Amino acid sequence: MQTLLFLSWVLLIVLSLWVRVGALEGRSMHADEAVQGMIFADLLENGHYAYNPRHYHGPSLYYLSLPLARARGETSAASLDETTLRMLPFLFGLFLAASPLMLRHELKFPGVLVAAGFLLLSPGLVYYSGYYIQEMLLVAGLGWFTVCSWRWLEHGRTGWAVATGLAAGLMLSSKENAPLLMLLAWAVLLLGRRLAAGAGERMRLRPALLAWAVAAALLVALPLYSSFGQNPSGILDAVRSWFVYEAGAGHEKPWYYYLSILAGWSRGPLRLGGEAGLALAGTISLVILLLPGPRHSARRPGLEFLSIGFLLLVLLSLVSYKTPWLILGVLCPLALSAGCGFSVAWDRWKRLPARIGILALLGLCWFGLAREDRWATRIMPEDERNPYAYVHTSWDIPVLAGRIHRIAGAAGGPEIKVMAEEYWPIPWYLRDLDKVGYWTGIPENPYAPVMIVGIELAGQLDSARMQDYQ
Repeated sequence: MQTLLFLSWVLLIVLSLWVRVGALEGRSMHADEAVQGMIFADLLENGHYAYNPRHYHGPSLYYLSLPLARARGETSAASLDETTLRMLPFLFGLFLAASPLMLRHELKFPGVLVAAGFLLLSPGLVYYSGYYIQEMLLVAGLGWFTVCSWRWLEHGRTGWAVATGLAAGLMLSSKENAPLLMLLAWAVLLLGRRLAAGAGERMRLRPALLAWAVAAALLVALPLYSSFGQNPSGILDAVRSWFVYEAGAGHEKPWYYYLSILAGWSRGPLRLGGEAGLALAGTISLVILLLPGPRHSARRPGLEFLSIGFLLLVLLSLVSYKTPWLILGVLCPLALSAGCGFSVAWDRWKRLPARIGILALLGLCWFGLAREDRWATRIMPEDERNPYAYVHTSWDIPVLAGRIHRIAGAAGGPEIKVMAEEYWPIPWYLRDLDKVGYWTGIPENPYAPVMIVGIELAGQLDSARMQDYQ
């Protein structure tokens, strides 16, 4: 049965690739991707990386990208391409979808596949599986941290403690908000385990297992933050980052921002990036898990996963700073709970008409998500009506870069000056050119054979001198 389950999961992965592969290409680089890409290019070319506790997040993204770049024969910034960078979050999206396999005894065959299916089809998880930022690594770690923690608390085995620690290490080395996510998940799981134990049974956490988990987390995080011994102060900076990291201004949103994405109506029609199918499945799972009836082991983790997702949604909604990729932490436990609810329903209602109805409802949810995946990743990957295409680069930036390359090639490499308050991701697209300078304002001598000037600064240039420019 376990072999059949694994083969079915692999088949599900293959079927989902037609929507996931679309996230790797056909979309210009977001400014955040370009910044991360250039940091990695410096590591690839020069072996240099030092963690910055105020910006750019953790080191896992860069060091884990090295094997992929080298496997493709890319050793410099000029030889890198977008697909190489985006392959890492793509693989971690698949890694996240494997987490329900750890709950195969609780969710059973149908529940595992349903949970994996939602993790593979959620438009947010699909879209950002092709984004070169740390979010997919963090969320993949959260998925594994959650399921391994639940197994550890249930069975108290060393292997689950170590697996929990490894997932925690991945989270800690990815983003500064990892401790908050881990504390929230553990608070809910500990409460659920205590309630499940009942008054007659005391729940104890063995110190030895806690030590194993902490050691595993440090084994992952410490080498990465210290740049494998080259920057020991990076370890202290990692701790400082929990207190000094500042979110950028200009991302304030109303409290219902994430709810609108879950409902499938944020800045456009239902088809543009909403999570309505997953939200519907999660709501139905909540009802099923709360219905009185025979006890099932999947009931308890389902309610706990739902609680983690709900509490995280509340916390994110209370904070004015909001970006769409933060909701991925909500989507992950929501998908796991949907698998739990399906497992309970499948065991409880065994008559053919009931099961046909369950499968029809599941098919409706999955079809809606797959349809939105297509719109979000293939048809409108850069459109502002797509809630996941957040302050995204215009489609014409690669066109501009191509024109500059043609000019540079024809003129033997002229000097290029880029002046704009927000000039990213242009440095990524001009990374193979040597004579390029960047300014956030107008320098003392701004004139060069090739100039790229932001509209907000254009009025400061001498209009008479600019008449000779094309």
